[in-house]
Amino acid sequence: MNVYLLEFNGHYLGGEMIVIDETKRKALNKAKKELEDRGLLNKNKDLTLQDMQEIQTDKRLLLVLNDGDY
Repeated sequence: MNVYLLEFNGHYLGGEMIVIDETKRKALNKAKKELEDRGLLNKNKDLTLQDMQEIQTDKRLLLVLNDGDY
């Protein structure tokens, strides 16, 4: 399995999600389904495979997904 980060347009602010799946394509499809379920797909209809950032799990890494600021 691979770990991907996707930044997207949220309801009011930008959002981020972590997706774990076998391929980048499957991860993008899963993310789009989640965005559709949350009513956000129209705001993110231009998402492509290049928007999926693969997270390397074989090295140390820190990502701040949301610092609580507007």
